[in-house]
Formats: sequence, structure tokens, C-alpha cells
Amino acid sequence: VWGERLSNPWNADYHTNINIQMNYWPTQPTNLSPCHLPMVEYVRSLVPRGKYTAQQYYCKPDGGNVRGWVTHHENNIWGNTAPAKKSTPHHFPAGAIWMCQDIWEYYQFNLDKDFLKKYYDTMLDAALFWVDNLWTDERDGTLVANPSHSPEHGEFSLGCSTSQAMICEMFDMMIKASKELGRDKDPEITEIATAMSKLSGPKIGLGGQFMEWKDEVTKDVTGDGGHRHTNHLFWLHPGSQIVIGRSEQDDKYADAMKVTLNTRGDEGTGWSKAWKLNFWARLHDGNRSHKLLRSAMKLTVPGSHVGGVYTNLFDAHPPFQIDGNFGCTAGIAEMLMQSQGGYIELLPALPDAWKNGSFKGMKARGNFEVDAAWTDGKITAVEILSNSGAECVIKYPNAKELKVSGAKVKVLADDQISFATVKGKRYTIK
Repeated sequence: VWGERLSNPWNADYHTNINIQMNYWPTQPTNLSPCHLPMVEYVRSLVPRGKYTAQQYYCKPDGGNVRGWVTHHENNIWGNTAPAKKSTPHHFPAGAIWMCQDIWEYYQFNLDKDFLKKYYDTMLDAALFWVDNLWTDERDGTLVANPSHSPEHGEFSLGCSTSQAMICEMFDMMIKASKELGRDKDPEITEIATAMSKLSGPKIGLGGQFMEWKDEVTKDVTGDGGHRHTNHLFWLHPGSQIVIGRSEQDDKYADAMKVTLNTRGDEGTGWSKAWKLNFWARLHDGNRSHKLLRSAMKLTVPGSHVGGVYTNLFDAHPPFQIDGNFGCTAGIAEMLMQSQGGYIELLPALPDAWKNGSFKGMKARGNFEVDAAWTDGKITAVEILSNSGAECVIKYPNAKELKVSGAKVKVLADDQISFATVKGKRYTIK
């Protein structure tokens, strides 16, 4: 149906520098976990060819063989994992570690240890590729991807922020996964933890922007004409290494990201607008998120390269980009509830336009199903179903005043409470 020609748009393949991942962002928060499994199985299917590609294209800085597997900017059901043709943004060896996030996300939302055991080695081998493939930046002694290329933007450099963010997230996921399965003493995990401690981290530039490259680049300050890619903000979303409100340093990084997003502007293709919608939701700016949602839903004409939708509601970018549709869905979910910080945060980015409303059956990490209603922007009712019996932590203004039926509440802070749960039990919060 979608690939009837000999030469199809985007080669009829999967692009791993944002597009295929964005398609699956809504699956967990909108409680559609079974829909995530084809993506997870697809990731595992790339491992055999990905190992071959790693051996053929890469070596350790000392010349030795690398472990693990890799895939690049383009891949497909026939197992293509090699770099793409030269005229495309071909150098993107972070595809495997970004797609492995789908495995970890599925686990965090469902806490299924049999599932995690099944896909553990897929994650481990993706992480070990980078343990072996990192280089030491002699200027400061930190570990960097070399060479790295900020997706579809350039420049080739040491440790661009996109690559560093994805490697850091992969290492963090692997360490946490190993603890879940009691494998955190394995020597490979020690290697990963050591490498993570030496990674070059995020930086704020001279213009107050969140730097896209480790070394200051002029177009990082000018926005390069409103470039559609802002992958270096991966640290915030879909990554979890920077969480607004978690620490003073995280908030400084968040402010720098706002500078970057304002410099780049709100225009772009549909998937670009969708990602910016998610960024602003994670930055707790509901009105900016809502503005982007309205822009992404604006009617446009066939053939237009400007983000919006056609009359059939397909995301506009010839012929169409379904990731923009799914990305906006995920953004709406992020506006209503987030859980990447280790707690359930209710209405973190509620716009003025949604001052009254409700949602039912949304999912939070920890395998919790959540219903909520609000009036004048304030929560009036919350019900939580615990599917795994995990400890539940809730963040909400003046959370210490909340009461939970059938559970003893522990006050963690003015805006956070926790309570133990029983598997299969519903809890009403007032």
C-alpha cells in the first residue's frame, strides 16, 4: 500500500534519528502497551546484522575489535544496519541505543521482568558497543563519540550533545535494568558505569543556549534559520537525564533549552513541531505546548512542506509523515501527566485553554493506571490502579494536603507524597 514504487519516498525504510521512535512515544502513556511490542521485536531483529556492521565499520581506539551491535540513520526489515549513502545524513551510529529506549520504556510502564530478561542482551550489546567505541578527548579527559554528527545539521566533531545524551541515557538504562534483574555486579555493568562517569556532559554556551556541539559553533547561537532538528535536547525528552524541578543544575539546563527553542522558533515539519510540543510540555509550559499543537493541526494544502495537516488529518510533508500525528498525541499525554522523574506528576503543563477537564486510563511508569479530573486548573479527583504493587510517588502543588484512601501517606516534600500499594487495588486521592 505504502511502497508501490521501485523508488519510494525515504527509501521506504525506517529512519532512526527521530522518526520511527516518535511513532511509538504515545504507546505507553496512552495505555496501549501491546502496540509497542512490534517495535521492540523489530529492534531485536536488527542485532545479528548490527553485530556484523559493528565489526566491519568500527574498532576500538587502540585498534581492537568492538563488542555489540550498531545501526545507523536508515534500516529496514531486511536487516540493513550500515551507514546510508553519502548524500544523506549517513553518520548516525546512535540508532541502536535510541531504539533500545523502547525496551526500557516498555519495562518501566509494565514492570514485566520476564520481558526484561528476554531483551536484556539486546540492550547490553548496544551499550557495550559504545563502551568500546568511545574516545578520550585529550583536552579535558572526558569520553566522547568520535566522530559525531548532530543529525541532519552537522558539524562533524568530538562529542556532539545528541550523541552524548543518547549514550548517557543508554548507560543509565543498562545500569537500572541490571539492578532490576540482580545483575548489577556483572563486570560489563562495572565497565558501563565507569564509562558513564567519564562521559562529556551537557554545556551552556556563550549565548545562554543549550549547546548542540561540545565546541561553540555560531549557528548554534543563530538557530541556523530555524533548523527543524533539535535532537541535542534529547537530554530532556525523550531522555530523562534532565528533569525540570529536580535540581538547580537541571533548571539551569532547562532555561538554556528555552533559549535554544526560542532561537529555533516554532516552525518546521510536522514531526519537528510535535517534538517541540513535547519539549515545552517537559519544560512545564502548557500554553506554548498548546500553541504548537494548534499549529500542528492547522490545515495545509497537498504538497506543502510546511507543518500542518491535510484534509484527512495526515501530518503534512509530502507524501505525509505519520510520526507528526503520533508525536502530537504523545505531547498531549505529556501535558496531562509525566512520570520520567521517578514520580507521577499531575497536570505538569496544563494550558489555560484546558482549565476544566478529565482523563481516564492513562499510564504512568511503575505500572499505574490513572484517572483524573480538574476544575479551574486544580485537581478535583484522582484514582490510581496499581497493577504491580509498586511504591507510588505523586508530585502536585501542596501534595502534602492530599489524602489517599486505604493507604498511609508519607510526605516527601511540600509537593511530593508517597504510599505503598497493593497489586490490583484502586486508590482514591482527594
